[in-house]
Amino acid sequence: AVRLHVEDDKIKALFGGVGREPLSQQVTYCLAVATGGEGEDPGRDMVAAHAELNLTNDDFLAAGLDLKTAMQTSGWGEDESQELLCAFFGLRADVVTQ
Repeated sequence: AVRLHVEDDKIKALFGGVGREPLSQQVTYCLAVATGGEGEDPGRDMVAAHAELNLTNDDFLAAGLDLKTAMQTSGWGEDESQELLCAFFGLRADVVTQ
């Protein structure tokens, strides 16, 4: 999904200056915690990490579509994909500020 985010014309500008590896670690951690898992937090919490980005609902939906596309491309099952997408959408209030 991170590759799709940084290539997505709708949202790629939001990732300027962020390395792919740190971004991948943060996304993995946040989704693991959102689905009830554990992990080592590689950075700031969701609110702090997104506070100055002024994300809109459209930005959030574009990221969600990238996530869905990545799961489909990787052969995820429908139940697993839906579970992760529900967890992702549960993070909306923490990141959408506009």
